[in-house]
Amino acid sequence: MVRKDSRRLPLRVALIIETSRGHGRQIVDGAARYAAEHGPWSLRLEPRNLDDRPPCWLRNWEGDGIIVRCDSPAMAKAVLATGLPVIDVRGGAPEAGLPLVGVDNEPIADLAFDHFRERGFRHFAWCDLFRLRRGWMDVRRDRFLARARQAGAMGHCFQSRRTLSRHASWSHESLVELTT
Repeated sequence: MVRKDSRRLPLRVALIIETSRGHGRQIVDGAARYAAEHGPWSLRLEPRNLDDRPPCWLRNWEGDGIIVRCDSPAMAKAVLATGLPVIDVRGGAPEAGLPLVGVDNEPIADLAFDHFRERGFRHFAWCDLFRLRRGWMDVRRDRFLARARQAGAMGHCFQSRRTLSRHASWSHESLVELTT
């Protein structure tokens, strides 16, 4: 991010990233290390969860840019409304068109398929035990199963009958049903 004026003042960057999960904390750590090496930056950060509402202070914040783990249209709308440069490091609201720094999901699925194929597997399956609806997961599933079809192999998708709880014991949950 480059400030409009040429003075060497700290860039004011908001980190709207959940601190309740390890991955979010790693992103915060990486941003802080970058700021220390390439600053001066002044970072605005507060403890938050991934699904928290946009912070109230954001409407009137006079910063230079925002790094956000955007997981909702409401968050995307709030960061875009600031008119500041924004980088999304999650991709949970792709319809918003925020610039994204993240993983390329199709090559990840290609690597998984190639790994099994190189070991002689001829039947492939995607297992969705949690019935999550996440764009990145859908991209990986669709690519993995497409690669199986292209190779003339069997490809199946297993889905749980209901959403599994993070806290439920395995023996108390329905297993899976096959869909093709």
